[in-house]
Amino acid sequence: MKKHNGLIKKEEEILLSACENDKNQFNLIQDLLKLEKSKTIMMKRRGLMEDIENRYKQFISA
Repeated sequence: MKKHNGLIKKEEEILLSACENDKNQFNLIQDLLKLEKSKTIMMKRRGLMEDIENRYKQFISA
């Protein structure tokens, strides 16, 4: 479990670096990944594009 947490921490560090430490972009990408994961777990991707579009609209209007 400790190794898994270390990998997640490393992935987050790489993502934050790729976002040039822009927390807004980092959070947007994290949210989009969570959306995709929730749809994948439910084994239905229907509605994924709509959810992604809605999240982008929230990001842009913030």
